[in-house]
Amino acid sequence: MKMEEFRKNVVILLSDRMGANATITAKDVTKNNGVVLHAVRISEQGRNISPCIYLEPYYERFWEGEDIENIIDDIVKSYDKNAESVSFDVGGFSDYGSICKRIRARLVNTDKNRERLESLPHRDYLDLSIVYCVEFAVGDGIGSITIDNNHAAMWGVSEEQLFEQAVSNMEADGDAPIQSLTELFGEMTECFCETFPTGDFPMYVLTNSQKVNGASQIIRKDVLIHAGEYLGKDYMIIPSSIHEVLLVPDSGEPGLAKNIAGIVEFVNHTQVAEEEILSYHVYRYSRANGEVAIAA
Repeated sequence: MKMEEFRKNVVILLSDRMGANATITAKDVTKNNGVVLHAVRISEQGRNISPCIYLEPYYERFWEGEDIENIIDDIVKSYDKNAESVSFDVGGFSDYGSICKRIRARLVNTDKNRERLESLPHRDYLDLSIVYCVEFAVGDGIGSITIDNNHAAMWGVSEEQLFEQAVSNMEADGDAPIQSLTELFGEMTECFCETFPTGDFPMYVLTNSQKVNGASQIIRKDVLIHAGEYLGKDYMIIPSSIHEVLLVPDSGEPGLAKNIAGIVEFVNHTQVAEEEILSYHVYRYSRANGEVAIAA
């Protein structure tokens, strides 16, 4: 059974299970880097959110032999849990004053998102683009709504205003922890550790407290300055994924940036999900001018 047929069956079974008060529709959702996910949208009377349930993990379970009725049970449970735990009045989304403190910035790869960026307020940052979202709590996690041109027009705000608000909010959060690689990571960055032993080539992780979309912390000047003070010298910024970057003190070794860029490409191809790739370049922060530049 192909995905489309599986989704049609899910729509039918969910409609039967949830009754006349719910409307179930199929929806393709374009995510970061042009990745398209297959989803169903559930709109239920009496609830002001219509979440999308992504079907890829459920489809995988179906192919592994799990009964589709069990899968439908889990989809309904997931919907009920998330719908009840959203701490955000979606009905007030049209009021900019109600949501402005929830705006955060995210970094995405420009080349991989060119078509999507046409509909989003954004600005260039090296080979990347800064986009914006409204974050809200969903249970123990974080949900978000990406801000598009229609939202900005509805609020009557410019990209400049969104940028300033997002940076102000992120600075107020203050959550830009820098940790040694050995304190935080394992599998995804193992090849970095093997290539550069941490004793001779110390590496640090910069992200946010949720460890979700934390690479965006590098747009904050206060964070860049603090990292330079913490490391005591200029440093390389390695785009591990959209969720974090790695910081490496610049040893001044010839070819260092080029060698690291080769490892970044390898890791992106073998370890990082397509949706989470940030860049194939390596950046360098100069303490003298306070600027980030592409190093390789």
